[in-house]
Amino acid sequence: MKGLLLKDIYMTGKYMKSILLLVVVFIAVALFGEGSDFFLFFPCLLAGVVPLSLQSYDESFKWTQYSAGLPCRRSQIVSVKYIYGLVLSAVMVILMSAVHAVVKIRGGESMNDTAVFAACMLGVSLIAPALSLPFIFKLGAEKGRIAYLVVVAVISGLATFSFKSDTLPMGNTGDFPFVLFIAAVLIVFVLSWLISIRVYNNREL
Repeated sequence: MKGLLLKDIYMTGKYMKSILLLVVVFIAVALFGEGSDFFLFFPCLLAGVVPLSLQSYDESFKWTQYSAGLPCRRSQIVSVKYIYGLVLSAVMVILMSAVHAVVKIRGGESMNDTAVFAACMLGVSLIAPALSLPFIFKLGAEKGRIAYLVVVAVISGLATFSFKSDTLPMGNTGDFPFVLFIAAVLIVFVLSWLISIRVYNNREL
């Protein structure tokens, strides 16, 4: 499992440097521009994209067939993508929440909505891979990418609408059950994890 995780870390550093650049750009825009919450949303979405992209690279490099001869189970191959995605999402949410707090402090605003912001961003970061990875592990990266694009488009559309219409419960933390929201997102994520293991075990490579 450790070796599989290191492989994904190395691949992220080699093939996904553009994501790091985008994160830096969005943070800069959030710190020095307007609409900071809107721009802090996208790095969290990008963090959720990484496990899907890694699986796509694995298939394009024929690593999935090669792994059949290695002393690792298919459940481990699936689990690494979910564990890595969860860690990346958590790190990105912490980072974006810190930037969000800095923006609020600089503007002399209250940070009461930071917890809600973090909960919403965690949901955004985890829901895309949770809904897409089972299709990718079942159908392959090429066919499963359609499901991923649909999920990301829907999430992006809903988030954009929410920010523009001010329907997110920012500033009204007492009415937003963010603990229950996080629990629901994690339950969906775990169910997706179990489904992906099941379908990948039954898939012919």
